[in-house]
Amino acid sequence: MTATIPYNANNQISDGLHTYDAAGDITVDATTGNQYLYDPEGRVCAAYNGAIPGVPLMTGYLYDAEGVRVAKGSITTMSCDSTANGFQITQNYVLGPSGEELSMLDGNNNWQRINNIGGSIGVTNANNVFRGTPATYYAPTTPQW
Repeated sequence: MTATIPYNANNQISDGLHTYDAAGDITVDATTGNQYLYDPEGRVCAAYNGAIPGVPLMTGYLYDAEGVRVAKGSITTMSCDSTANGFQITQNYVLGPSGEELSMLDGNNNWQRINNIGGSIGVTNANNVFRGTPATYYAPTTPQW
């Protein structure tokens, strides 16, 4: 059996379980318990994950002046104001010259991953033995904000 999902003229789900703001962005998905807030530029800045009743998980997102997401963190209140929502960074991103994500750091600036852009990846093991083919990486010592 195939379920039919109703949509309105704006290509939005119109089942009474989804709510949208004036810009057409989804703000509530009652099927998952998720809620979303957007900044004035229309970028998601806060998300509430209500999948586990009684255990809310709220996440905030930060963007640079060009609109590229540069950080993700936990928040204590649903607000786009990172100075008032209890924002605690959990991930920040090292960006390349064109704004592409080259790598991700955790909230303590420990490397979590490197995105291989157009080359072969090489890594070392616990004994510092190199495996792979060298490639060029941008690896600043501090996150690029």
